[in-house]
Amino acid sequence: MRIQGLDFIRGVAVLLVLFRHTNDVNVLQRIGWVGVDLFFVLSGFLIGSLVLNEFSSKGAFNAKRFFIRRAFKIYPAFYFFLFVSLAVNFFEHDLTYEPRFIIAEIFFLQSYLPHVWTHTWSIAVEEHFYLAVAIIAAWRIRKLSAHGNRFLLWMFLLLVFAFISRFIICFPKRHHEFAIFSTHLRMDGIIVGFVCAYLKRVRNFDTILMKYTWLFLASALFLISPPFFASGGSFFMNTIGLTSMNLGFGIIVLFATQIQRFDFSNKNILINFLPLVVAFVGVHSYSIYLWHLFVGQELYRFGLSGISATFAYIVMSLMVGIFFSYVLEKPILVLRERFFN
Repeated sequence: MRIQGLDFIRGVAVLLVLFRHTNDVNVLQRIGWVGVDLFFVLSGFLIGSLVLNEFSSKGAFNAKRFFIRRAFKIYPAFYFFLFVSLAVNFFEHDLTYEPRFIIAEIFFLQSYLPHVWTHTWSIAVEEHFYLAVAIIAAWRIRKLSAHGNRFLLWMFLLLVFAFISRFIICFPKRHHEFAIFSTHLRMDGIIVGFVCAYLKRVRNFDTILMKYTWLFLASALFLISPPFFASGGSFFMNTIGLTSMNLGFGIIVLFATQIQRFDFSNKNILINFLPLVVAFVGVHSYSIYLWHLFVGQELYRFGLSGISATFAYIVMSLMVGIFFSYVLEKPILVLRERFFN
């Protein structure tokens, strides 16, 4: 059963990304890039939960089955998007790309090599994580229960490694804004999510979370505050800011897991309706994320500007993404459940 709280967070993440790629300069556009890191934390939590749940119920982890199921989720929608977008750019806009750009897209190397679309690097980061999880979990999953503290220590060391790596790369350029996309530099969000899954599934962290609710909420708000006062790509944001923000997102995700379904006891229709809409967007977030820049590219060719351009881009991105979610992504997932349940 889907957890509506997590769908809501996923919807917030993809909406932030959509606003990031508008031409309007506002707070949502300025901080919208954090939606990608929120996705990373969510992915880490969800994949970690799958791994731990399977081990808990079966006493083992089937890496082959895990990767096949992820392939059904990721590859058909992605490769269809890549084929259509490249074909439209070639036949309609006379745009061609060097073979190495296309190869990087095909083999999910976008986080390290030049590529076609500016947003697919994040999918590569997640793909690398899936592969690492499949290999490591199949090899070491039995050690989790017996050596839980050792697992947490390794996760902590990976977080320190990501932080130090970013610091070393960013320090010489600390007076300039720049982007970091490499998997090993942005993996800490996924690691935080995985740790959250471990704390919830193995350490029963929900009890502590509920006991000290206000302390954790205040901590989460403090930890996610850097994007509101530090510019994305700045030295502070790329080092301390990213680490802090991911930890805060981890706490928020843990709280979101407590909301299995929304409570509609409030009589205000807007308060009841808005979370459902955002959660619905979250259910279809992968396809929306895939298509949003292509939709924006096509719309902006009509010369729209200002509020009208932003509105058209947001609405069309949602409509196109939801359409392909229903006609492509969901039917393939049905096949997956039939053959690889």
